[in-house]
Amino acid sequence: MSDETLKKAHIILEQRIKACEKTGHKNPVKEKNRCHYCYQRLAYITPNLDELISLRKLLYHGKPVDEEYLRLLKNNEEHKKTEDYDIGLINICREIKNGAIMQADQ
Repeated sequence: MSDETLKKAHIILEQRIKACEKTGHKNPVKEKNRCHYCYQRLAYITPNLDELISLRKLLYHGKPVDEEYLRLLKNNEEHKKTEDYDIGLINICREIKNGAIMQADQ
């Protein structure tokens, strides 16, 4: 993949993400929890604090939820967002390569 294609893909993906954030997802697929326009998840599901405390108690016999564990969960959500962005770039690069996108995604 050329630098030019990747540059175009970044621009197009950013436009798509902004459009979906502004007006809602344009091509949501609820069964897959993903928008097939911006390639982001429809919802980033993370357990709430009470669930984490309960889970932690069950797994570690009452060991309290520690800061590191909560940080790992937050990082997991950030990782998912980064992963979604990468998936979007790959798919848009394919669209450009296959001629589905010429110059810009209008």
